[in-house]
Amino acid sequence: MEVKRNAASLFISQTKYAIDLLQKFDMAGAKECSSPVPVNSTLKAGDGELLSNPTMYKSLVSASKYLTWTRPEISYAINQVCQFIHSPTSDHLIAAKRILSYIKGTLDYGILFSKGLLAVHGFSDEDWARDPETRKSTSGYCIFFGSNPVSWSSKRQSTVARSSTEAEYRSLANSAAELMWICQLLKDLEVVQAKNLSIQYICTVDQVADIFTKELAGPRFGYLCNKLMVFPAGNLNLRGGNTTVNSHALNSLTISIVNYFVVPSGGNQ
Repeated sequence: MEVKRNAASLFISQTKYAIDLLQKFDMAGAKECSSPVPVNSTLKAGDGELLSNPTMYKSLVSASKYLTWTRPEISYAINQVCQFIHSPTSDHLIAAKRILSYIKGTLDYGILFSKGLLAVHGFSDEDWARDPETRKSTSGYCIFFGSNPVSWSSKRQSTVARSSTEAEYRSLANSAAELMWICQLLKDLEVVQAKNLSIQYICTVDQVADIFTKELAGPRFGYLCNKLMVFPAGNLNLRGGNTTVNSHALNSLTISIVNYFVVPSGGNQ
């Protein structure tokens, strides 16, 4: 893990680890992709031919999971390929390799952490009956401390929801539990004080957690990456005392902060 910092910000990436993965799995010369999952693609257990030796698939998927430490935008893609770790097929392997193809084109990307208001808020979303075989929904959330993402998840729900409302409540409950845990931790560290949760609606366009529940087209995917504070190192000035980000990224960030997320009420804003 590489860290760059100055007086105002901290930039964390895993460029070397990503390069090592590409070389290990012979993907250094792969064609780059604008997103880790193609739009309108659905993986099924019976798609493709069973791999005669699934060891490589298991190794690739397991190793790629560590990239989510600094690349939250690939969490959904990783969650999808992990569903078939015990019986992978050729189609599943193609999906796993596409993730590395995306990483190849974004090697210098990482998360930018910067100073700001001591406020905690989170985005929660779900995609009802996303799994075409089990009909289970996919939940996703992202928790921010100020403008900085500190916790995120993309996970298939353990049981089948009878309605989208039920799936939404389950996702919201998981998000709220994570947010309250973080608030309690910050309270123990005497950083913030929070009592209750406040739930607000947010339009789909500005729903950051959308990236954790479904595949997205390149422009939409890139837009939400900016809101997650995932940027290329080349767009940042980490040598001096100030950090500069392109204006499109700043506009995205401004929208995400003021706009269905969960916030603890009664805390320091």
